[in-house]
Amino acid sequence: CYETGQGVARDLEQAVHWYREGAKAGDESARSAHQRLVVVADFLNGANGDDSAARHLAAEQVKKLIPGQWVDSPPLSGDWCEIAGDDAVAILAQLLMAAEKGYPGVDLRKSRCRCLRELPLPFYPGYRLIDAQFHWLDQQAPRLCSGMIGPKGVLLLNGKSDILHTINPHLLSFNATHAEESYLGFFCAFVRGDEGPFQVISEVGEIPVGDSLEKSLLNRLRESIAPMQYLDGSFEKDGWQRYEATILYSNAVFKTTLKLMPSGMVDMESDEPIAVELPILRRQYDGPLRTPPQ
Repeated sequence: CYETGQGVARDLEQAVHWYREGAKAGDESARSAHQRLVVVADFLNGANGDDSAARHLAAEQVKKLIPGQWVDSPPLSGDWCEIAGDDAVAILAQLLMAAEKGYPGVDLRKSRCRCLRELPLPFYPGYRLIDAQFHWLDQQAPRLCSGMIGPKGVLLLNGKSDILHTINPHLLSFNATHAEESYLGFFCAFVRGDEGPFQVISEVGEIPVGDSLEKSLLNRLRESIAPMQYLDGSFEKDGWQRYEATILYSNAVFKTTLKLMPSGMVDMESDEPIAVELPILRRQYDGPLRTPPQ
């Protein structure tokens, strides 16, 4: 109740307390919810602290950033910018601390960050999406990591919808132009099913194919894939808006209808296959980390 505000005022501290009590009693769902809320509360309230060792390591790594040497396209389309200087040091230090606290098995301090980029998030005013590329000496392929940076910290995105639904009551706003479409693209990119994310695409070039496509299939995709467009509905009158979008999921492309609620909940009302069994280069995911397509 305290997490969602049902029947009582929304209160993260109280929600954390009661989930902690449930976890102590052996409730596995309470343990999972407690861990998620602690991570989100730290992100919103700036409880990650100031780790001088992390800042020192970040400052050393920022000196060796190699702008533009990315092994993968951004997880979301948009006007990305490379990050450098003091801003890169602050962001990278927050990334290191967030990974250490929220994902003990992801030891970014043993890696080397080589690229760092950012994208403004109009539906979360004052927050940016960050993407970082890390290299480990004992691994051939680098790993990439995405998260949100705000005034008080970093939140790593792990492919689960619950973490987005937890922050939405505190941050989500659709006041900016085209914020709804931007949010839908973001939500689909960072909520993963068993076969990966639901990537909204607007052109054939966004499909990471390993082999050249047959001409007839290529033409069909070009004719069928289109930018997301508004269909109908109003938040004020109907309590929802509906959009048509082309989505790449696993090795198939679908024409879908997405229903967006003011709370940020998304429902895929329909999905019509456009092409299946495509020779897709696949990314591998492990919590907040992903490999380049391979």
